[in-house]
Amino acid sequence: MTPTMFRTLFLRRLALPVAGLAMLLAMVDAVAAQPRRQRAQAAAQARGENPGADPAELARLFDAYTVMQAQEVLGLDDARFGPFVTRLRALQELRRRQLRERAVLMRDLRRLLQTPGNDPLVKEKLDDLARLDTTTRADEQKARDAVDAILDIRQRARFRLLEQQLELRKLELVNRARTRLRAQRP
Repeated sequence: MTPTMFRTLFLRRLALPVAGLAMLLAMVDAVAAQPRRQRAQAAAQARGENPGADPAELARLFDAYTVMQAQEVLGLDDARFGPFVTRLRALQELRRRQLRERAVLMRDLRRLLQTPGNDPLVKEKLDDLARLDTTTRADEQKARDAVDAILDIRQRARFRLLEQQLELRKLELVNRARTRLRAQRP
């Protein structure tokens, strides 16, 4: 039995128990969090909001989906799969952190623009935003280079295509969810 066949067999045999464990843990968490979640939902409904799903949970699920798809598309051997996943997760976390930082700066800019006469503060936030953009590009390139170091040239190309497909899929899912929310509103 080759290592690839062994890994595939192992993953298939492991998938069902892991999925069952994940469902069990999710149910336990749901039961434990039910009073807290009910209070949060009641408060959101009182404000006329729909709380929906937890963004952090959705990000984790999508990250796991990305790893599964990468495993399938790239066909990495056992020796390279572990380091690839570690570096991919570092890249994903970096992107999420930078998005959060950018959102904070944009929120601050929006708030500052609501009051006149604070142009020096607006300029400071714009400078912070420019610095963040510069460091974002550099940090993301380093993280991407770390991922690329594990892959051969064809795997790099397949990974780039996979990233684009997954990003388009994510946008499609978000748009579909927004459409459903609009349809549910009176």
